[in-house]
Amino acid sequence: MNKQPITLSLELSQRDGTVSMSNRDGAESTKKVQTGSRGVDTVFPMISKIAEELSISPRSIELVAVSIGPGGFTGLRTSVAIAKMISFSTGATIVPIETAIVIVASSKTDKHLYYVLSGVKHDTFWLSKIHLENKEWCCSASLSCVAELEKCINEADGVFADSFAPEVLSSLCLNNDVPLFNSEPNAQALLRLGRELYNSGVSIDPLKISPLYPREPEAVRMWKELHKK
Repeated sequence: MNKQPITLSLELSQRDGTVSMSNRDGAESTKKVQTGSRGVDTVFPMISKIAEELSISPRSIELVAVSIGPGGFTGLRTSVAIAKMISFSTGATIVPIETAIVIVASSKTDKHLYYVLSGVKHDTFWLSKIHLENKEWCCSASLSCVAELEKCINEADGVFADSFAPEVLSSLCLNNDVPLFNSEPNAQALLRLGRELYNSGVSIDPLKISPLYPREPEAVRMWKELHKK
């Protein structure tokens, strides 16, 4: 197994997405992309652009690291679909990584335990506990609420959340002297995480990879309502 595989990473879980690639010499390049309804039309041209910049062929991609969510419905579907297409066409290995881990790794923090809030809807959200174990970030997560977070927030070195976080979160962190950070995952951190996991033997069958949704996506729920008999 090549320890320095030609790698593509897709971080499309947020409004502003990023794509990163590295060649066998370790050179890396990261670019921003759109993640909306036309996101797929911008990702492939960007992959080609980065590949040309790094003097590699897109067909030579050996590893695809994918941020699987929770996050935006369209962006996650797009990244998973692209990962599958590349894997089927080039034989590339796919490494799926929870977006919460990417968020913490992107912050370049030096502490050991964080909570990441995502998928906020009304009074509930997806709460991910990210902690270091044997020098690797591990994730345990479930649907939760502010009352549950309040019980365990004191053990955290920090909390990450986006603009959809409950309004009470700021005061909760302030009252418990816990730093509150903005969730800003990026493909460069994802690329390095993916490469580390790949070298540890972590991968997934391309037929089995899917986005991580904390609950049924709103678009799916609305479609079911529309077609309900």
